[in-house]
Amino acid sequence: MCGLQTFSYVIERVRFMVVMRGFVILLFCVLLVCSGSVADPGNHANKTGPSANEAPQKNAKPNNSQKSDAQKHRVDSINQRKRAKQKPDANSAESRPNETGAGRNKAEKQKTGNQSANRNYAVESDSQGFLKLQDQQLVRLPIEQFERLQAEGLQFHDVTVLTQLNVVLVEMSSAEADQLNRYVEGQGQQLSQTEPNYLYQLQSDGSASTENKGWMPAEALPGVILPEQQKSLKIGMVDSDVALDHPLLSYSKIEHRSFVEDDLFQPRRHGTAIASIFVGHDNLSDFQGVVPQAQLFSASVFYDIPEVGTNASAKSIAVALDWLIQQRVHVINLSFAGPESPIIEALIQAAVSQGIPVLAAAGNGGPGAQPVYPAAYEDVVAVTAHNRSHQAYYLANQGDYIDLAAPGVGIIAVDTFGGLSAFSGTSYAVPFAAAAFGLAHKEGLAVNGSQRWRHWLVDLGQNGFDRIFGYGRLASLPVN
Repeated sequence: MCGLQTFSYVIERVRFMVVMRGFVILLFCVLLVCSGSVADPGNHANKTGPSANEAPQKNAKPNNSQKSDAQKHRVDSINQRKRAKQKPDANSAESRPNETGAGRNKAEKQKTGNQSANRNYAVESDSQGFLKLQDQQLVRLPIEQFERLQAEGLQFHDVTVLTQLNVVLVEMSSAEADQLNRYVEGQGQQLSQTEPNYLYQLQSDGSASTENKGWMPAEALPGVILPEQQKSLKIGMVDSDVALDHPLLSYSKIEHRSFVEDDLFQPRRHGTAIASIFVGHDNLSDFQGVVPQAQLFSASVFYDIPEVGTNASAKSIAVALDWLIQQRVHVINLSFAGPESPIIEALIQAAVSQGIPVLAAAGNGGPGAQPVYPAAYEDVVAVTAHNRSHQAYYLANQGDYIDLAAPGVGIIAVDTFGGLSAFSGTSYAVPFAAAAFGLAHKEGLAVNGSQRWRHWLVDLGQNGFDRIFGYGRLASLPVN
């Protein structure tokens, strides 16, 4: 009897424990469901995606695998860009001609020069107020000396070969340049030539009238350059980027090359206007440049610097000039101004020595402004601007370095902001004179170092030479 009672007691205890265990499991499940509902009220047992009212997560951080893939993609992209710059693919977009305009545009846009992701674009002024890149020096070394220094174990970065001068241009900090000069001097070698990396500005007054009340380029040119004379004419310009796909340029023969780093914004308005004054045209518009059948070699060197504006460095200009000389252009148009630069002057001298005339804007600093370069170099033809009434442009520089005046006020040109606009500035006077000088060079008429071009002018202002108009305004062409 006692054993039977004991057995019943054990059975009751086991049944009690099973019931309690089931209760605990049930309670645990309820708590688990409740906690999930609090953590994510939108989740339900049968939910397979976000509800219609649920907003997607905008700032969700990727997991480690996602982050790793993203970083790898960025590295691969950067490496591909570097490889493309070092050795362009013959079938890449940058290497093949731009076919905008039903395949009629023979323009070729390429990138060249050194690209540096860590380049410093901070700006400072020198004692005369000219802008330069902070703590950047341009060191010019003969190729033989550069190779000898490399053989001795010296390492250089940001190196560019200037074929027309047979030198290597090295960009380095002031401390590095001083260290190099001390080393070279200690070896008993000639000291390298060093200069700041100055900045240059386009010579436009920054305004443009959209009323089209001005001169069409073909109307402003004092004469006509015949189509057969234009076809073999090669014009070089160093300016901003150009809108090659614009309808008035898409039929033009333009070879365009950029000497600006990829990550910098390159404005196109000024360069596009200058290019259109030279070669702009189409079959549906009355607009026509002064030499629409000529071939234009366009070198882009200008970029925007935050809180400073649009500028070009002396280094970029030097490399661009070296390229234009290699193309054997008949004339070089420079519509910018700034301080003296020995490396730019040396390349201009190299161009002139090969018979290539170089023309530059006189500057828009006003009558009391100091001389600006490259216009003030002896080998450069400095061009100022006049209006339709042959009056001097009110913002133009004046000085003993002015050579001649050309139309430069209210010149109708392509505007990247839309349609055509009337532009003013010494920048827009240079193309008219450059077309005349280029034609003379192409026809075998020597103009560098001669007085021949003065016969194309009509005296303005005081009798003879004066500081406002130079020797007079462009009034005829060398060949008609």
